Formats: sequence, structure tokens, C-alpha cells
Amino acid sequence: MLDFLKSSFSLANIFSLWAFFCLICYWLGKKKLFQWSVFLGLLFLLVCSTSYVPKKLIRNLEAQYEAINTEKLDTAQTYYIHVLGAGYDLDKNLQATSQLDLQTLGRLT
Repeated sequence: MLDFLKSSFSLANIFSLWAFFCLICYWLGKKKLFQWSVFLGLLFLLVCSTSYVPKKLIRNLEAQYEAINTEKLDTAQTYYIHVLGAGYDLDKNLQATSQLDLQTLGRLT
């Protein structure tokens, strides 16, 4: 189910649906709706294709949390680290560091 959700909502699928919607509006003669959908779609593409918005969102989220102080951690306890802004592969046959994307590994180290 998780793989289906990951593949369903990709940007390519969203833009394909957007293009189909624009074509239908054009064929039906809905000029205003066509113009607005083209404008909003191109604006969405611009926002998704630049790194400014994702970097700003992550910077704001990271600013909410203080940096970890490793000297205050209990060495007998297990800690889980959530790295923001990157991906992973959930494969139990791989080592923990091999499951991380290159960007995640860089952020972690």
C-alpha cells in the first residue's frame, strides 16, 4: 500500500493530470478557466522546481529545534535520529547507513 501511495502522488502524475485538465478546458472553450489553470500550473511548477521554497521550509522547521548535545546523552539508552529533508530505503538486508540517501547521509554526518 505504501508503494502505491508513493507512486500515485508524484509530481509527474500531478502535472499529467493538470495538462489533461487544461486540454479539456481548451476543447470545451472555457477560456477563463483554461487561462487560470495554465497560470496556476506554471506557478506550481516554478515553486516545485526551485530550491528556494523547500530550503526555506526546512530552515524554518530546523530552527524550531535545538542542536543535540551528545555529552548529555545516556550511553546505555537507544536513541533514534530523524534526519529532515531527504529519503531512505527500508531494506532490512542493507546496513543502516546503506539504507540512507546520499543527502541524508551527508546531513547525518
